[in-house]
Amino acid sequence: MKKILVAGPDDPQKCTKNCVDAAALLGLNPFVSLDPAALDQCGAVIFPGGFPDIAPSRWGEAENGSRDVDPELDRQQLEMIEGAIARGLPLMGICRGMQLLNVYFGGSLIQHIRCEDIHRYVENTETVHDSVCTPGLFLHSLYGDRAVINTKHHQAVRRLADGFSAAQTWFSDEITAAEQKAWLDRCGMGPSSPSHPIEGTDDCIIEAIVHRSLPVFGLQWHPENMVLTPTEGAADAEPLFRYFVSLMTA
Repeated sequence: MKKILVAGPDDPQKCTKNCVDAAALLGLNPFVSLDPAALDQCGAVIFPGGFPDIAPSRWGEAENGSRDVDPELDRQQLEMIEGAIARGLPLMGICRGMQLLNVYFGGSLIQHIRCEDIHRYVENTETVHDSVCTPGLFLHSLYGDRAVINTKHHQAVRRLADGFSAAQTWFSDEITAAEQKAWLDRCGMGPSSPSHPIEGTDDCIIEAIVHRSLPVFGLQWHPENMVLTPTEGAADAEPLFRYFVSLMTA
């Protein structure tokens, strides 16, 4: 099996390390680098989570709730995305990594979500909540209609980048069953586009995205943590990593 590159920094939240440890536990032969030349040595790339936030200037906004931005890290990781796309490599973005993918392809972010009582970072704790998987897309094939997932973020996708579909969503109690169905129907019909954009909100958090023509997807949650410290009642993350590996030989 080809190596899996984890394109992240040595961060204090250990997001890069946790991705490496989880992938190694599953026998996936990971290594870490932010050197574009390393893309020639791998079969797929994981972009991990963690702080800092992405500079909002990347999608044309002033800072309004973003924290500890690091433009140089943004540049390095976006360059890695560009190189990986050029090589046709499968990509998985986790938390910040998913947000990076969305911004790279022209989307935007909510700089600070309102629903902090549910979506939040708690050190050394796996806080979980329910989510709904979009029928017809890859997470629905892995988990069915619903999946309990963990949460460690204060930002989220706002305008979904062109070419992507929303594969998983958290809905607040303010969203009615009819509104949820209408959202899922729309997400299942096709990718976001300039004429028919899909936008997340504080009450409708996009938890996963998938590109319609490239082997690229992102998760707002942290499957690596769920491999290392499984949480009772939460989704089993191993099938997700196996799906990612399958993209290398698809």
